[in-house]
Amino acid sequence: MSGNQLTVECFRGQIPPFAATELQRLYHNLYASLPKLRVAGQLQQAVSTYVRRVDGVAVAVLLFRLEADQVHVLNEVVALEPEEIRTFTAYIFQEFPAAQVVNFHVIDLGTQRVALPKGLPVQQYHRSEDIVLTLPATVAAYNALLGKATRTYINRYLKKLQRRFPGFACTVYEGDQITCEQIEVLAGLNRERMAGKRKKSSNDATRTAQLFSLARELGFVVVSTIDGRICAGTVNYRVGDDYFMEVIAHDAQYDTYRLGTLCCYLTICKCIERHGLAYHFLWGRYAYKYRLLGTHHDLDQIVLYRSYRQFLLHAHVAVRHALTDCSHSLHHRLLAVARRKHGWTSHVLTRAMGVVRHARHH
Repeated sequence: MSGNQLTVECFRGQIPPFAATELQRLYHNLYASLPKLRVAGQLQQAVSTYVRRVDGVAVAVLLFRLEADQVHVLNEVVALEPEEIRTFTAYIFQEFPAAQVVNFHVIDLGTQRVALPKGLPVQQYHRSEDIVLTLPATVAAYNALLGKATRTYINRYLKKLQRRFPGFACTVYEGDQITCEQIEVLAGLNRERMAGKRKKSSNDATRTAQLFSLARELGFVVVSTIDGRICAGTVNYRVGDDYFMEVIAHDAQYDTYRLGTLCCYLTICKCIERHGLAYHFLWGRYAYKYRLLGTHHDLDQIVLYRSYRQFLLHAHVAVRHALTDCSHSLHHRLLAVARRKHGWTSHVLTRAMGVVRHARHH
């Protein structure tokens, strides 16, 4: 490696034309793609682009925004090596005198931790998870990998559904085939399901419009119908050979047919048929994701400070992150216990999780 030529370039306040292609090549992730960032409103303010190359080939492309004295990295959910974080942070502190804090919001470090040179404090907190399924080459191969109980479960409920409703169909829509009505119906079903769990869905009118826009550009929608009426579906995006599940929903009247799990399974099969390499269930530790062979990847927040003096000056930021981390940890501990308990104990723990969730968002 000693003979390799390393170069770093920064496009201040701009995103160069090659960035879109390089972001996809390097990270193949929805949350480091320009379409997603644009639809989410992340590109409305000035965004700068950091590019590190080895022998002329880009090995890192990080989008960031300087707000007051803090740098916020926009690439999220991607896997980054600690060395890349250290290199980027050193560059920022050298080239941007106003920057005192560098913030990576949600990234995948695996089991690693970021260590900086003496005098540069760092905080690392668990924030979320990406549950990822590595897709086999064929649907038959995927079925063979599923546990025997899961295969039996899927076959039994799918046959039960088809016997009861011969008009059941599962169809994929892409690009201009995707309609606003499909997205609105699925978003509405998702809101109803969340309300039934005493949770608030994020799929309001604004986000539904964003879903429609991004789905037409990057996605495909899997719609399940019974006699032409939408009863379930998923909204998914494709970046490179990776697929991302953004919304899953089904009509509660079909709960006895396990339609939600069936819909997810059928979506995975569609992704395999399209030669996808990975399916991202994203966040939410639901049992069906693991049953369908999703693998858990922790997502952490990394906050780096120019000095211990700046760490103290930003104590309010550090305390806020620490409290958020504690509430996340408590929520997941309660969730794990609640799944093992029944009756009034489970009810009490569920109420406790609601309190923790409310505190985390206020």
